[in-house]
Amino acid sequence: MNSSFQGIYFDASQIVDKAAALTAKEKDIQPAMRKAITRTARWASGELRRRSARKVRVTGRVIKGRMGLFLQVDKARVFFGMDPISLSRLNPKKTNSGIKAGPVTVPGGFFIPKAGKNVFTRVGKGRFPIEKAEGVHIENEGQSAIDSILPDLEPRIWNEFERELNWQRIKETRSR
Repeated sequence: MNSSFQGIYFDASQIVDKAAALTAKEKDIQPAMRKAITRTARWASGELRRRSARKVRVTGRVIKGRMGLFLQVDKARVFFGMDPISLSRLNPKKTNSGIKAGPVTVPGGFFIPKAGKNVFTRVGKGRFPIEKAEGVHIENEGQSAIDSILPDLEPRIWNEFERELNWQRIKETRSR
């Protein structure tokens, strides 16, 4: 992929076309549609976080920091950052053989006191031929998590839409 962000997009136009077949009132369709899009986007965001964290073997809070959920009136977007996770975000610990951070072990890795929790390795002889250790790559796992969620989205959004439409009808009959 060229972009370091992948996303899931929800659009109201898909719902409006199919909602006409349900013979619902326009004033009931709009709030139900907004609520269905919002709920489905929030569900997709949480599910994406859980599935990708499980595959990468890191905590969900690390994944949550690289996700974005953008809600608009009739649209929603869930973004997922595909850049590697820095080892400093995985609570690195010094071991006898190097550094252990999450699912990664860096043999010969070390900390530099003024560089925080960043992990470095030697690439040559001398004092300064060092480089920052590579983080955990999540492109493949993140993309497979997105691909595994996509088939569940359409049934989910329709289920939420029908539930909200029924609730709008119940509210209307209660207010009479």
